[in-house]
Amino acid sequence: MRRHAGVDDLPAVPATVDSEIFRRQFLTFFERWESSGRPGSFLIIFDEVDKFFPNREIPNSTVILAEYVHCFRVLRGLAQTRQCLVLLVIAYRPEVNRHNLLAPGVGENPMFRSFQEEHLGFLAAADSNALLHDVGLWKEITWDGPARQRVFHYCGGHPLVTRLFASQACEEGVRKMIDVTRVEEVAAEIQATFRRHDIGNYYKEGIWDLLREEEQQVLNAICRNGTDGIPEAELAGERREDALSSLEHFGLVTNADRRLHLTSALFRSWVQRRLSV
Repeated sequence: MRRHAGVDDLPAVPATVDSEIFRRQFLTFFERWESSGRPGSFLIIFDEVDKFFPNREIPNSTVILAEYVHCFRVLRGLAQTRQCLVLLVIAYRPEVNRHNLLAPGVGENPMFRSFQEEHLGFLAAADSNALLHDVGLWKEITWDGPARQRVFHYCGGHPLVTRLFASQACEEGVRKMIDVTRVEEVAAEIQATFRRHDIGNYYKEGIWDLLREEEQQVLNAICRNGTDGIPEAELAGERREDALSSLEHFGLVTNADRRLHLTSALFRSWVQRRLSV
């Protein structure tokens, strides 16, 4: 019998037609893992779990929610009774951990308050600088220190936007030296072509269109005051405060001495462009 990483070949997997068969199959795999002398639980990762946990106002959402409850009830049972698995879910919002009663006929969320929440946000300045420096070295591209700092100013540490900005700055590897002058040129080019630029399109489709109305209103309020931001006290009220908390978790807004600013100068310019139309 062939072996891989100290574990015998896995047993044949019959068709899974119900949760009990799935549970037995999973435990068979785990027992094989344990018998190989490898301690520890399995890690199961659900990316974009939001699609499995839709807003209750969406038509036919109860059908998806019922499947979610059925699936995670089994996984939670395995985790609690056998300590054989750990769940990692990636979501745009934390509702999967915070909503308990889901819908009539669906019941309660089996994972209510079961996850430890970690808000990722964007890259810190040091990490953004390291990204530009290290990736640049792979293609023999040199970024001077002030240039990297200005990229963080414009992109706010957003990994995708930073990558798109850097690609344009070096002309996809043609330019081998990037200084502050080049960064300022690229920033001006992007701001002049938001409507048809990849970064402008991402701001609309990847950020703005996914925000709730209250969150959009908070961003508008912050940007109406130019680059100075606004005092946090101007956003009093439960709905606006909740929206602000979400924006801070997303990494879009920073709070310095109780004054609110957008973390990215480019995104601020994009929002202000919308306000002026």
